[in-house]
Amino acid sequence: MSAPPVLEARRLVRAFRQGRREVRALDGVDFRLEPGEFAAVVGPSGSGKSTLLHLLGALDVPTEGEVLFEGRSLHAMSDDERARLRRTQIGFVFQFFQLFPTLSALENVEVPLLLDGLSPPRARERARALLDRVGLSERGGHRPEELAGGERQRVAIARALAPDPRVLLADEPTGNLDRENGARVLDLLGDLSRGEGRAVLLVTHDERGAARAGRTVRLLDGRVSAAPEP
Repeated sequence: MSAPPVLEARRLVRAFRQGRREVRALDGVDFRLEPGEFAAVVGPSGSGKSTLLHLLGALDVPTEGEVLFEGRSLHAMSDDERARLRRTQIGFVFQFFQLFPTLSALENVEVPLLLDGLSPPRARERARALLDRVGLSERGGHRPEELAGGERQRVAIARALAPDPRVLLADEPTGNLDRENGARVLDLLGDLSRGEGRAVLLVTHDERGAARAGRTVRLLDGRVSAAPEP
């Protein structure tokens, strides 16, 4: 039997109240992310891209429908199980990096490892290996303010990889970068998928960035529009 999708959304709806009116950020979305796949979700601002990513990453809960991780419904998990899933199996990369400003690059990468109970020497060793993986082995002692934007994002990717997650969710990871640094980050995401067999989902409004992925899904007004089959 083939492996189930790493992530799957079934008839996903996320609705919000605006006064007496219901607004559907997502309206019946189906989506699958296969093991080792590099996929992109594209669409204009307000199309539901980030909402979909938050639901797939167990950061939010749907109004209707369900999300499955490797065939298991997130709804069937306890709060503790979902928290552990986010901490160990799903890595997040955000547009604004979200690094701790008072910590060095190396210390930022160590944080999730220490929180998960790894000993300080082993956490330091893995953090150094991850910074080397993203090409920043010489920048480990620098705080975020001392790093360029592309370097900060690569530190954020190293931190997301710290617990060795099955899937990486990247929300507009090149939004604050120039073209050269954005291309370097996208190359790195592609390598993580093709070279390491890690599933990567890129959420972006940038068509050129989305073209780096193996498959593109388009969202418009909370619905999938002209999405090719995986």
